[in-house]
Amino acid sequence: MPLVRHSLRVVADHSPPSVIEISLPRLNLTGQIPAQLAASLPNLRRINLRGNSFSGPIPDQLFSSSSALRSILLYGNNLFGPLPPSVCNLPRLQSLVLSHNSLSGTIPRDFKNCTTLERLILAGNKFSGEVPAGIWAAMRNLTTLDLSDNKLTGSVPEDIGELNSLSIVLNLSHNHLTGSIPAWLAKLPPGVTVDLSYNNLTGEIDIVLGNRGVDAFANNPMLCGIPLNKSCHDGDDGRGRKIFSVEDIALILAAHFIFVLCVGFAAVYYYRKRSSSKSGSNGVGHHRGPDVMGCDGGDGVGGKLVALDKGFRCDIDELLQASAYVLGMNARGIVYKVVLGNGDPVVVRRLGSGVGNGCKEFTAEALAIGRVRHPNVVRVRAFYWTPDEKLLISDFISNGNLASALHGRSGRPSRGLSWSARLKIAKGAAAGLAFIHECSIRKFVHQNIKPANILLDRNLKPYISDFGLDRLISINSTTSGINNVSASNGITGGDSPAQHPLSTDKSNRFRAPESQNANNVPTQKWDVYSFGVVLLQLLTGRNPEVPQNELGLAKWARKGLSQGKKLSSMIDPTLLDEAPLQKGAMTLFELALACTEDDPEIRPKMKLVSENLEKIAK
Repeated sequence: MPLVRHSLRVVADHSPPSVIEISLPRLNLTGQIPAQLAASLPNLRRINLRGNSFSGPIPDQLFSSSSALRSILLYGNNLFGPLPPSVCNLPRLQSLVLSHNSLSGTIPRDFKNCTTLERLILAGNKFSGEVPAGIWAAMRNLTTLDLSDNKLTGSVPEDIGELNSLSIVLNLSHNHLTGSIPAWLAKLPPGVTVDLSYNNLTGEIDIVLGNRGVDAFANNPMLCGIPLNKSCHDGDDGRGRKIFSVEDIALILAAHFIFVLCVGFAAVYYYRKRSSSKSGSNGVGHHRGPDVMGCDGGDGVGGKLVALDKGFRCDIDELLQASAYVLGMNARGIVYKVVLGNGDPVVVRRLGSGVGNGCKEFTAEALAIGRVRHPNVVRVRAFYWTPDEKLLISDFISNGNLASALHGRSGRPSRGLSWSARLKIAKGAAAGLAFIHECSIRKFVHQNIKPANILLDRNLKPYISDFGLDRLISINSTTSGINNVSASNGITGGDSPAQHPLSTDKSNRFRAPESQNANNVPTQKWDVYSFGVVLLQLLTGRNPEVPQNELGLAKWARKGLSQGKKLSSMIDPTLLDEAPLQKGAMTLFELALACTEDDPEIRPKMKLVSENLEKIAK
């Protein structure tokens, strides 16, 4: 009983006090889930019994006893049998996570009554039959749908494409689905992770789905098309032997590369488990002092996942075992979108390996970065350090970045941004960067401001990402070994340059002229220059990183001004018909030119830039 008592959240301002949460994860609890668990607690909002050894069916009363329940997390147990018919009787249910049990039967059509549900995760069970059609459009709040690793058959229902709120994950992999790739897949937002791998789907994949990556369609033997680098016209050498094309060879090499990555992950996981067993660590860090914040004793050996806020509930075992999707690879390492067991997505960035006793230094730096809290800065949630692995965990922002919003993603055109949207993005990004400069403990320098590092949510709210990474990577670090891999981090920030100093990457045309000298110490005026180039890009629509814009946006703008060109001839043509543009375009243009002065001493501070932007009316 003492164990249970310490795992309850109680609201004390009720009379009498009310239990609103039961959280008993990974305690090796056995037996059946009590049928009257929710009925006896009418104000219960959250049940978390994940990672235990509960068996038997899910009690029907769990869904019919309490109208307050919002979250039911029962994944990682030994539950069996069909889902109760009352599964959608709870009027406020938002998260239903029942993955990795032995539940069976069909997917109930009653899910159409789960209109408040946001996360439905049934992966790793024994559900069979077809994925029901005609129920998904009614689930208007669903952001995550994961039915992977079951025994489902039939085609992918067309009405899944009517899930307008789908913004995080659509995972139907490891089933027995047949038929063609649905056309609506191309219309899903870029932030949605799609996985249809390990099925029996057939036909040609549309070229516009190329940005989803090979992994989204892998191990469907009858699929072909450009996204898979597999021709839809097979050939042989006339003697029944297949001719391997360049695309086939590339795919084989990619598979080998992914295999090597998996082996590396397994090795790191084994090392961590062995270290934990020797040290008695439970894998969770707490903010009690420098030695328990990820580092054990004085030897610098880490191995703890350190949460930077109370709202992040995860340990290293759950993180390593969660569903992960590669977002990109570059000289800084590999970036993953990881969907935790409760359905929440996070971004996990592998920062390479550590060398020597750098744990305390890494911890101090990560804590400083994690303390930077602003509505327009991506929030760092946790970090992890061992001599073999450094991880940084941050929020997942679901709508890509400013670069793709302005110029489109691979295989799909830009959706276009209105003047008011561009001004909103400029104001928010400026406020976030000014906060990093003025209000953070160390008054950071970002060093890599560009559209790919300005992330956008579904409402086009901007978030500054990737600041502080170079320092974290350089602490007792070895190279990541991926310097020759080029991939777009569509969500986390794009192809970042190699380790410090950033000025070695001369192809980045958002950087200040003085940053090209590797001997110069980075200053905040470097960021101001970069932000000025971003403002010019927002106003003109020109991409400074394409070959035809070799001159650079700042020089191009000044040259046009000196030649007496009208501002209207340099503005993005798609904006010229918008009336509000006329009032603010010149102000923004002049502000951008001030930011991109060659002399850093003349450039304004970001605080002043932000204040001037706020004066421009939408």
